[in-house]
Amino acid sequence: INAEYMGFLSIEHNSIMEKDSKGEMKKIPPAFFTREGEGFYQELAKWAQGCGAIINKVAVNDFPFGYRGMIATADIKKDEVLISIPKSMFINYDLWVDNPIIKKIDIDKLYYPTARPLNIYLLMERTNPASKWKYVFEAYPWNTESYPTLFKEEEKSLLKGSSLLVDIEAYVNNTLSDYDSLCADAPEIAQYASREEYLKFALVQDSRTFGLTINGDYKTTYIPFAEFFNDKNKGASVDRDYDSEAERYVFTALQDIRAGEELTISYGHGNQYFTFISYGFINDERDGDQVKFFVPFSPSDPLREHKESLLSAHPHYKTIRMLAGTDNKRFSKALSFFRYYCYEGTKEGLDKLKEVSDNRPGRKPDSKPFKGHYIAPISLTNEKKALQTLKEVCQQELGKYPATYEEDLKLLKGKLDYNTRNCILYRSNEKKIFIDHISFLSKALAALALEEKKSILEFAAKDKDLHCLLYTSDAADEQRGVDHGSSRSIKKKR
Repeated sequence: INAEYMGFLSIEHNSIMEKDSKGEMKKIPPAFFTREGEGFYQELAKWAQGCGAIINKVAVNDFPFGYRGMIATADIKKDEVLISIPKSMFINYDLWVDNPIIKKIDIDKLYYPTARPLNIYLLMERTNPASKWKYVFEAYPWNTESYPTLFKEEEKSLLKGSSLLVDIEAYVNNTLSDYDSLCADAPEIAQYASREEYLKFALVQDSRTFGLTINGDYKTTYIPFAEFFNDKNKGASVDRDYDSEAERYVFTALQDIRAGEELTISYGHGNQYFTFISYGFINDERDGDQVKFFVPFSPSDPLREHKESLLSAHPHYKTIRMLAGTDNKRFSKALSFFRYYCYEGTKEGLDKLKEVSDNRPGRKPDSKPFKGHYIAPISLTNEKKALQTLKEVCQQELGKYPATYEEDLKLLKGKLDYNTRNCILYRSNEKKIFIDHISFLSKALAALALEEKKSILEFAAKDKDLHCLLYTSDAADEQRGVDHGSSRSIKKKR
């Protein structure tokens, strides 16, 4: 994790930093990695090369402030292959398919069926003195203090009001439930790890795997030596891909790189939620912070039962995710759902909304079942109610936090330990999303309330912030709105 993202250059990290006799910050050697240092990394590289890996002009390096990564050992040209790892080094289903203990496991009843066999295989290999994967375990980062899923109660209290707490609890409970199921099917597994040890091991392991599609089959795969690249979502210097013809996982330079520079990859298009809960860090340069909240159907809604019956999952409530900004599909889907949620017509009208959504142009046959998405503006009255209800929900969610956004910004200017800083930064980003959406929704409601008989399109032409209100992603308007090509507008009845 790059120091520029982690804030190590400006804050004190209590768990791995201390001051020397002169008051200067220095690194102390915690139990961060089982083994580290140039000598070990050279051993690791030789082992990988002995297994068939190609390593060109790169090396693992320890950086200041307790983290490590890949650096260029010589000048690199764009498109140069830096690392090429053969399929024979992949740790995945192919290695444990015939394992007698893993064959006892009923995979279908696990919450994480693709990850758990990998966890068990590596737990077993960890105790094998002759294991081929000795260096894999010696390279593991066993300091898991920064992972939210293992936070202490005091640290979790810093996230009060955040839906992240729900996901943390779900991950822990589901992982421990998987452990219990694994041990019920194969009692021998208990000798390799206790419930608490398994939770920690699974967390570390799950954060270091790749999802690969090999010969048409998706496989959760651990790829030794590939794990040392740190994340840079924008401007990563290295690309990676599976070469099916050569049967190798290949890392290639995206640009010219000078000797001594750190090499980075993008961990994907996830947002800060993704990096925080999965890896225990917040990458400040990642876009797309997110909030998540749950919307139950009102018991007083006469159409409640029918609305619930038409939804494919979680019939008693709807999970809404929204990103920073409103010009994105997440906001479009949220607003679409609230049009459905606020609908006050007939059962036949609801059926028609679902039919139009299911038969929208461009919908793929294997698309997910109806979730209240892809519904165009229905009427001026419905649109106002949908916007107002979404605004009220955002206000309610914002009110769940014990501290204000302004108070968080003030705290972030002070000295904080690493986990405290991440928690406050994360929750402040969530609050900013709610604040911005409340502001936008107020603006949209004001536009709809104007007396002039003008369409939303005319208002959007004057204010680019309102343009995203028109985006309905291929939904039909059922002749209630006026279609303007890629946009839609609603006109008052005369």
